Amino acid sequence: MNATVITSAIVWLVCLLVLPVVPRESAWLLTGTFTIAFTAFVLLHHFGKQLPFQSLWWLAVAARLATFVAPPQLSDDYFRFVWDGRLVATGHSPYAHTPEEQAALPSSPDPSGTLLARMNSPAYYSVYPPVPQYVWGFCASLANGNPALECALIRLMVLLAELTTLFMLRHLLKRLQLPPHAWMLYALNPLIIVELCGNLHPEAFMVCFLVAAACLYLEGKTGFAGVAFGLAVMSKLLPLMLLPVIWKYLGHRRFFSFVASALSTSLLCLPLADLTTAANVFDSLSLYVVNFEFNAAFYALFKPLARLLSDKDPVRWLAPLLSASGALLMVWWVIRSPKSASPVHLMLTCWLIYLLTSTTIHPWYLAVPVLLSVGCTNRLALVWSGLVVLSYAHYAATGLPWQLAEYGSLAVYAAVMVYRRSRRDGPPGVSTLPA
Repeated sequence: MNATVITSAIVWLVCLLVLPVVPRESAWLLTGTFTIAFTAFVLLHHFGKQLPFQSLWWLAVAARLATFVAPPQLSDDYFRFVWDGRLVATGHSPYAHTPEEQAALPSSPDPSGTLLARMNSPAYYSVYPPVPQYVWGFCASLANGNPALECALIRLMVLLAELTTLFMLRHLLKRLQLPPHAWMLYALNPLIIVELCGNLHPEAFMVCFLVAAACLYLEGKTGFAGVAFGLAVMSKLLPLMLLPVIWKYLGHRRFFSFVASALSTSLLCLPLADLTTAANVFDSLSLYVVNFEFNAAFYALFKPLARLLSDKDPVRWLAPLLSASGALLMVWWVIRSPKSASPVHLMLTCWLIYLLTSTTIHPWYLAVPVLLSVGCTNRLALVWSGLVVLSYAHYAATGLPWQLAEYGSLAVYAAVMVYRRSRRDGPPGVSTLPA
């Protein structure tokens, strides 16, 4: 083990110990610490390919355990997680009322008003699907009203999901005969550690079930793979965008069997929701699309032009237009791609199209693209996972210059990637250059 690997591992781990206590308003400190951690991660991946898996495993575990030193500093979403969990633990639906409405009822999970005061969207119905709701409810039932313990228990559940993901991902790479060191791209990525175990986001459960679905499918268990995929959707609705790719590679018969198995997981909704509460969820989801904007890509680019074309608030009509365009582009891309194209690459492309045409791109939204990058040569999502920390400058009221730096750097990398690929492949009839 050379000095570069040892130094990189130490620097990476020290930075990940520091990051849980850095407030999101400290833009320079946060960006600087994360950038050092990400640089050390890149060096560790490049020079540490021959490290024993046991060493890498314990590095990944240690970094995730480091997040237990403090409650989340970069996201206040966990107040909603605790709120919803307390409702589930006491037998109430988290979808029936907004927190502002629930606070006035005898069944309020927060009589002191502490959670409500720190929640970021108290006027919106919960949009989190059943799987994380049950996890939060389980943690709330054990914590008995202690918010610090609830936070620690939720983090423990996220840690268990992450460790399961890492274990299955190792075997998945072996089954696909992919380089074993690719495992590090997800397992040691600072963004994954900070946003999932650190900030408690339910993407950890979604990623875990997606990897489980892939493992089960490769074992020839299409029905069980469908159930795992359904649980991923019941953790976060976003995997639904992958259905066109799944249909392309499974064919009609196996696809319908897969979807039928996935639909069985909708039974998880029955104890928590009915038609009325489902309408509440969709109401909040639609408001989210047309009301919220954060760290957007193409939306931010087109917004000034949209204001010239119409007096209406751009997010009201440009956001749905971009979302619809993104969906059509995904379907077109899947249909035009040859059957020989990598399904992982197609899934990654679809997810990146979704992100680039969205009005809201939080850092943890990159969890699945980072996972998919493990199985293909497209490194755009990995580069983005190192740049997206710049979006936190929004909380320091200096968002625009940092956003330009984020997407400017990403655009430069994308242009270089396209240029190198065109040079390597060459036009039809011309011999290609070596990679």
